[in-house]
Amino acid sequence: MTPVEEFARGFGEEPGYLDYGRVGPISGAVRAEATAQYEILARARYGTVDRLQGEDARVREAVSALTRFPADQVAFQPNASLGLMHAAFGLTGGEVLLSSAEFPSVTYAAVRAAQAMRVITPTWLETDHGRVTPAQIRDQITSATAAVMVSLVDSRTGYLADIDGIRQVIGDRLLIVDAIQGFGVVDAPYEVADVVLAGGQKWARAGWGTGFLALSDRAIDHLTPVFSGWTGTGQGLTWDEVVEPAHGAQAFSISNPDSVAQARFAAALEEIAAEGSRTSTRRSPTEWSVSSTWRTSSPCRWSRPAIRPSARAWSWWSRRRASPRSAPPCSTTA
Repeated sequence: MTPVEEFARGFGEEPGYLDYGRVGPISGAVRAEATAQYEILARARYGTVDRLQGEDARVREAVSALTRFPADQVAFQPNASLGLMHAAFGLTGGEVLLSSAEFPSVTYAAVRAAQAMRVITPTWLETDHGRVTPAQIRDQITSATAAVMVSLVDSRTGYLADIDGIRQVIGDRLLIVDAIQGFGVVDAPYEVADVVLAGGQKWARAGWGTGFLALSDRAIDHLTPVFSGWTGTGQGLTWDEVVEPAHGAQAFSISNPDSVAQARFAAALEEIAAEGSRTSTRRSPTEWSVSSTWRTSSPCRWSRPAIRPSARAWSWWSRRRASPRSAPPCSTTA
């Protein structure tokens, strides 16, 4: 069995389902992982809870393998929107440059942070039909710009942002990347960003309740962990006092995570990493993997991806398109 065939066996949804921009049906590996973890929890033998809590380290290692951020600079999140809130509320001043055409999770995070904290000002980037490019940012950035927020892949057009080019034009300003519409299929240079966040319910096929926040050294130094709970101290359970947040990604934790969700996410990412290491190499921007949004025309008429897919993804998509048994949904909302 070829790596592509082995990977494709994990797809159990009806042929013709292409609404991964909304939610990706969980993979066979994730389904098996969830069943096994719930069986362990149901039996509740000695050591069960301690074992489940070990999934936190596992999922952070899995995220690290795909993003190239150190595992100790990754914090599990239940969804991408919470990661965006952590980042936006953590900014300590200046203007935040972003497009008003971004998915609402991005724009709401910036505006709500500005309204509540009163230390940042969202500045709306003028774009070409929502496409955020390095040239547009270069022309509109100012000395007051402290951060740039951008989606790795635009949720309406499938446009893949050149985050390496954006880094080059913004210098040492914070670059915050919402990677949810590409994480798992696009091998982007995540390490050039200061903040990378994503959920696992779309292209990673890990189900809802999964996500991460990855921070560079610069982000750790500049972001204030506004929402930091008792699990964000780095000192374990403390009684009779409130200690300061940890200096690191762990500070952006509010309470104990869902360990089974962490296991599901880890299983999905481990499968992606294993398959990718056998069949993929680093690609140029024009050769990156399948777009996280599939172009549609009215009504529900699906066409080719907005960017060139990998051989693995294109082979899978072509087989399913050839003999659909059901039409794909139109919606690409979160």
